[in-house]
Amino acid sequence: MIRKLAGKTRPAGRMVVHFQLRAWLLALVVSGLQLMLPPVTHSEPKTDSSWYIGRISGQSRTVYDYNSAGDYKDSDIYEYIFLRGTDLAWRHVDFYISGKMHRDLDGTSTSLADDLFAGLDDVSLTMDDYLYQAYIEGHDQAKRLRVRLGRQYVETADSLHIDGGQLMAFENGWLGGRVYFGRPVSYYSSVDGDWAGGLSLIGRPWAENQTRLTYVCYHDESVAVDDERYSLDMRQQLPWSLANRLQVSALNGRFETAGLDLFYAPAESDLDASLGVRRWGGVMGESREYSPLASVLGNREPYTYVRGTVSKSILPWLYISPGVTLRIVEGSEDLNNRDYVRYDLALACEPDKAWSASVAGEYWDVDHGDRFFGVSGEVRYRHAKIWEISAGAGYFRYVYDQYSDFEGTIDAGDVRISGDGTVFESSPDSYSYYMSVKWNVTRAVSLQLRGEIEDNSETEDLSYRGRTSVAVRF
Repeated sequence: MIRKLAGKTRPAGRMVVHFQLRAWLLALVVSGLQLMLPPVTHSEPKTDSSWYIGRISGQSRTVYDYNSAGDYKDSDIYEYIFLRGTDLAWRHVDFYISGKMHRDLDGTSTSLADDLFAGLDDVSLTMDDYLYQAYIEGHDQAKRLRVRLGRQYVETADSLHIDGGQLMAFENGWLGGRVYFGRPVSYYSSVDGDWAGGLSLIGRPWAENQTRLTYVCYHDESVAVDDERYSLDMRQQLPWSLANRLQVSALNGRFETAGLDLFYAPAESDLDASLGVRRWGGVMGESREYSPLASVLGNREPYTYVRGTVSKSILPWLYISPGVTLRIVEGSEDLNNRDYVRYDLALACEPDKAWSASVAGEYWDVDHGDRFFGVSGEVRYRHAKIWEISAGAGYFRYVYDQYSDFEGTIDAGDVRISGDGTVFESSPDSYSYYMSVKWNVTRAVSLQLRGEIEDNSETEDLSYRGRTSVAVRF
């Protein structure tokens, strides 16, 4: 198999070997460092002037993915890498690196009309390699003051992704916070001239409480706008094994979202329950960070979202978990703004440490006649912590509308005529089957194989997928 890559012709097999060697070489280098340098002890700080290594760990996972459906075939290889160092340089330095490398072994197109398996990787401006995080952090030994530089996610700002820096101070104390600034990261559009920054204040004003106030400003040079977002996040442990979380945000001076979550989890009970309520005000910004899908999905009407779940042990080896989800739209409804109700139910049993099984089902009732029903099940056997094998199957049925400008005589029962054209009601169903095997070859190396078959009534051909994964931990 020959593939054009960066203007050169390379045999695909040689490319895969070279791809894997990079990850394995990195693992060998880091493992050698760990053997040559002494491990850290956390009893007392080191006081001498020697270079002192703490702990370095990481993982390299190589995945080969094959998909086939009729005349469409696709082979890809992925490499996922993360590397972490903690308490280095006299326990004052940490670092973290994570990323993904991807190669399409048989070529692809960015158009679904030409390639059934075209995906986000095929439209990325950064081609096949993604550096998710790569930062170094300096701190005092108690980690009360920290400075982080490099590519990173800002967790307190809804995981804002930047190339920049953060200054964090006393976040585990009574009052602390952080300041951050940098250039946004995007794999799918240019960020020339963009910048983002802000600050967060984190406090514990009373017992069992944590409150965070956050401000973010995102400048999008492509549309010459600044989106400013303010948010409040409050978590409180309550009596009677209750906990809650309150979130409120405003975007450009207008109400954006509000949410309340309640959790019930008694320490000595087999019953857990949660209830979540969200209100979205229909406000979107103009920057890519706060309106990433506006051009595709169109305007979004305000809506309320409610989700409730319960988990209960019926028998010592049998568990049941029902759930209900509601979405209620306020304003005009269309294909992008619709009410729905979703019901789901899961049963799981574990008669012993080796065997386990589960069955799950869900039903969606969406306004304008769309519906979905699905049920799936799995059986798994584990042999100690060495290997396990699992197999499962699922059935899924859809009912949805397809619009056409076709005009003529139609006598099918699933077709009706509306003012904007002919509406065909489509009801395909799908069966899927899979088997998975996982083997922990050693404590550091594991192998996983998975195969899937799907039979969809809308297509004549079966769909196949095979996935092989090798993980090396060091």
